[in-house]
Amino acid sequence: MNFIFFFPVGLLLATMFVLDWNISIHVPLLMIFMSLMWCFMFLYRGVGSYLVGIMMVFFAAPALPLYFYFFNEEANWGWTLELISGINYGLNLKIAIAIAVGCIGLLSGSLIGSSGGVSKAKVVASYRPLSMIAFKTLCLMAILLSYVSAPTGSIFTSEYGGDQLNTIALAINFPAAYLVSYSIFIALAIDQGKDSSAYGPMKTKYFALSIGYVAVFLQFLRGDREIVGLFIALMILYIVSPLWERTSHLNIRNIVKARFIKCLKISSIGLIFLLALGIIRFSASYGIYDLSNLFQANPWIMALTSFAAFFSSDVSEKLLYGETYLHYLLSLPPGFVTNFFGIRRAIEADTNLAATLVDTGMTSGGAHVGLVALQNFGIFGLLFIMMIYGSVARLIETRAIRSRGLSIFVWLNLIAAVPIWFWYGEMTAIRAIMGAIITYGLIMLSILKRRRSDSFNTSGFNGY
Repeated sequence: MNFIFFFPVGLLLATMFVLDWNISIHVPLLMIFMSLMWCFMFLYRGVGSYLVGIMMVFFAAPALPLYFYFFNEEANWGWTLELISGINYGLNLKIAIAIAVGCIGLLSGSLIGSSGGVSKAKVVASYRPLSMIAFKTLCLMAILLSYVSAPTGSIFTSEYGGDQLNTIALAINFPAAYLVSYSIFIALAIDQGKDSSAYGPMKTKYFALSIGYVAVFLQFLRGDREIVGLFIALMILYIVSPLWERTSHLNIRNIVKARFIKCLKISSIGLIFLLALGIIRFSASYGIYDLSNLFQANPWIMALTSFAAFFSSDVSEKLLYGETYLHYLLSLPPGFVTNFFGIRRAIEADTNLAATLVDTGMTSGGAHVGLVALQNFGIFGLLFIMMIYGSVARLIETRAIRSRGLSIFVWLNLIAAVPIWFWYGEMTAIRAIMGAIITYGLIMLSILKRRRSDSFNTSGFNGY
């Protein structure tokens, strides 16, 4: 029934976009809000998809500054001369409709892939946790991979951006190193949560120290915020972990609902922190100390600039009919491997979408995931591609919760990748899946496991 309502609305908005109808910008903005509220209502009732919910939030986030139109019909969210002169009501209307269509597509796809609400998962009777040596080794590996991906200096000693972002990972053409690091942290979180032996508390301590070091010293103090996706993945793991415990179905629903509300409160505090980090980064890097920069320095307005650049240039006039997605497939081999053989991957071409948008002078980098679909298949393609993403995401989550195994690694890695995936394009999601497969293989190697005599029987994530 919900699909029957939302999907036709998405088609109608797409048709209005093509016909260039001058409708009120309030209409698509209200649809964005309504689709998000619908998604969160499903999650609260235990029938929604966490992955789809996170995808919708990051897809819709760039539209936040557009809601000023409810208070001021002449709102202008730009801060550079190029943006201020280029922004107008018609441009913002196109952006609002595109974001609304994408959100509706994601929600509609999740409704297609829906298969019921919260249910008890299949109980796995035996699990052999990692040995302490293996656990510590993987902690060090995760820290090292995050280190090579970290900016070269703190925001208090050097300007954020430019040479500061010339990381070791980029030098060896391994920009996805941080994704592998996050994948290892996810594997460690699962392992320490399931270890009910005397080693469990020790693993929790090593895990907390490792991820804390990466978050504070390799990310926040250097101006980066990519680890936010990992924290979201760990919070969702905490929310759903009761599904693997031996308790009644009613108790499961109540516990999951209580944890969901708790994590929403924590997320609101985290949002304030991210805003503060944005203005600190902006002020410390450029020496401009003005509280009004809080609006300009937030991450979603930076994503919004890529929409403005897209619709203000001729790049939106010629469809590529899937060429970008073909380039993704042709670029599956890691960069450090292709570098060794002297091969240049298709996504490294100078004519990619992100580079083209930077040339407009309206954005400093990145290309929202919705723009890739728009460039290849237009507004109707955006609707259907987001529907596919929403449906596949819901199916992955359902399988992850019910059967675990590799699927839970893929699910949590995709959640961790969403913030960068929806900013830099689908290659981040592809790398996250590859990282999940690698870490799942590592975690399952018997040489890393404790001796069989030290194994134990358990069914849940006792550490959560």
